Amino acid sequence: MYNVTQWNCSRRRECNEEYLEKRLIDSDICIMQRCPERFLNIVKNKFQHVFYELHSRDYYLVIASNFEPTQKEIHKLPNYDLSMETKDEFQGSLAQSVEINGIQLINFQIIYDYKHENGIEVKNSDRVLDIKYIVDNLIKNKNCVITGDLHKEPDLDDATREVLDPHNFKSHTDCLITFSRTDDYGTRGSRHDRVLTKGDVEISDLESYIRTNRDGNAHWIFTYKMGLN
Repeated sequence: MYNVTQWNCSRRRECNEEYLEKRLIDSDICIMQRCPERFLNIVKNKFQHVFYELHSRDYYLVIASNFEPTQKEIHKLPNYDLSMETKDEFQGSLAQSVEINGIQLINFQIIYDYKHENGIEVKNSDRVLDIKYIVDNLIKNKNCVITGDLHKEPDLDDATREVLDPHNFKSHTDCLITFSRTDDYGTRGSRHDRVLTKGDVEISDLESYIRTNRDGNAHWIFTYKMGLN
């Protein structure tokens, strides 16, 4: 079993280098979305093999490991150009895929529906199209793990379920709080980040690490064990 650290990185000051470094001490694999340069440098110092690619102007997709991955691929998703047109660093329409000792690992940053100030609007149907492309085209191994934020909470919308249900994924984070929203009504936790599996992949010991933020929103680091049955 491998110790995995996963994070859709937050910019909040409480989610700093120390917060990340502490969760990488026993980590064999690190998976990140929206990773800024300062966190990427920490990962480069920790792991022997770091596979990364910009999904926006400033933020990276990252798969890092002490085991050398094979079959390394980068995939532009259907809304890649639209994502770049928004000029929103939090957007993304990109996925990376590797194989680590018989497990295909797909890490993604999909576009999310939002009307931007520059007049460009991303619709929910665009978000769903990115998801559909991933599950219909990128899975090559019977043992597969797909990680990332599906941008729907608390439950997936009907359009997303219609895309995912035919593939019979096992979802492991339905009861795991990985995101906090703080506003005038207080702080609320949400289940944003996902780990979906196919085949004989086993996921266990899921745990998220609260980092209370004073205002705004923040994703939390979470960890788990991953291996083959």
